[in-house]
Amino acid sequence: MTKEDCCTKEIKEILVLFEPKIRKTLLQTAVQDREDLAQEMRLKLIEKYRNIQFNKAPKFWDLVNF
Repeated sequence: MTKEDCCTKEIKEILVLFEPKIRKTLLQTAVQDREDLAQEMRLKLIEKYRNIQFNKAPKFWDLVNF
């Protein structure tokens, strides 16, 4: 399994976990805007996940001082 496959799997899991919250939140918006807003929320989740994964890597000196 490549790193890209792993990330894809993790992203799918996150989207599945957040789907009930997304649907509940969409009830507060107009019907015609719901699908667009749902897509934007899913994109933001993916962006945040990728940003967290990138920032998660330890620095060299963090490992040396550990």
